[in-house]
Parts: sequence; structure tokens; C-alpha cells
Amino acid sequence: MKDMKIKRLNDMKEIERKWIIKNIPKNIKYLSIVEIEQGYIYDGVRIRKIVSMNGDLVKYNLCIKKGKGLVRDEIEINIDENEYYKFENIVEKEIQKTRKCVSHDKYIIEIDLIHGRDLILAEIEFKSEEEANKFIAPEWFDKDVTGISEFSNYNLAK
Repeated sequence: MKDMKIKRLNDMKEIERKWIIKNIPKNIKYLSIVEIEQGYIYDGVRIRKIVSMNGDLVKYNLCIKKGKGLVRDEIEINIDENEYYKFENIVEKEIQKTRKCVSHDKYIIEIDLIHGRDLILAEIEFKSEEEANKFIAPEWFDKDVTGISEFSNYNLAK
């Protein structure tokens, strides 16, 4: 995997909160909509294929996360299609979702519609724990499920 680009967030820290969404507002304007296939080699190590709705953008990555809850270590590596399919041979379980991104104040909300489940989740990444803890969720957000293992993508995968 030569010439791979590694994306490091916040000095390799991911600071993220997650909520259940009951109803998405009808008047919401999406910045982007993509289809995501996410396979887990084991908990904390996943591969992902991201396809834009019109099919003109396909991205692949390998992600390693360590820890649970609000703050986790994260390394995300862009891989090519061949590398993706090599990793796919050792995938333990998978999840498919449609991700719709919207702008809210200075944040990007990632809304995930989980295929095969009656479940919509929203995630927001923050620059610091303090910022994450001070954030006031929009009224259309329901229960905060940050750090609740049953709502991790790994545990939702089949």
C-alpha cells in the first residue's frame, strides 16, 4: 500500500457525539448524499466504500479506531479499489447506510439511515471535548447515544 494518504483528525483523536433521530425535518437541505458499505474485520478495524448518489465518486478507506465513547483514537487510510476487495475477503460483518450531510451552525451533521433497520442516527465531530459537551442539539434530535455500545456501527452490522 505505497503512497497511501493518512487522514489524521485532531492529532489522531476523533471527538464525536451520536444521537437517534425520529424524524428528519422536511425542509432540510442536504450538502451531500452518499451510499456507504462498511465492513468490519473486527471491532475497531473497518473498510469502507463510499459512492455518491449519481455514482461518479467512489472512495475507499481503511479505518482503525481505538477506545469507546466521546473520544477515540482514529487513523483513516485511503486505499484503492484492489486493496479494498482484498480486505473484503476477511470481513466479519457488514453494514450499509445512506449518509445525508447537512449544515448546522458551524457543524456538519452526518445523518445515517441504516439499511435493514428502522433506525436513523446523527453524528457530529467536534474539535474538543469541551466543545462537544457544550453543544446543544437541534430540537429534532432525540436520544443522545454517544458511547452506548448497542448503537456502534460494529454492533449494528450483520
